[in-house]
Amino acid sequence: MSTSCILVRAVGEAGTNQAKLEGVRVNYSGYPEYMLGCLNDNWYKQELHDSLFSAGEISELHSNWEDTVLYNNSQKFITDCLAEMKRQAGVDYIYYYDSALGCWI
Repeated sequence: MSTSCILVRAVGEAGTNQAKLEGVRVNYSGYPEYMLGCLNDNWYKQELHDSLFSAGEISELHSNWEDTVLYNNSQKFITDCLAEMKRQAGVDYIYYYDSALGCWI
């Protein structure tokens, strides 16, 4: 699976002009058939999100941290708009963590 995606979460205070979207690019395995299950089954806890987003760009995301391949380049995208983030990252898919629902969509 060699399609790219971006993982996105809201940062800052929701409902204020302080809220932004933060994203990290995943270069491989971005297809929904794999990625949504992997994210919702394994990467749904807040402390895991912090690890993902602080590591920067990801080559391949797997069900556990040990098999996940990172670039450790601290690359992140921060913007107000999902469409702009998708354009900047040059990805095929966006996966957004909805904290109210407690899942990736």
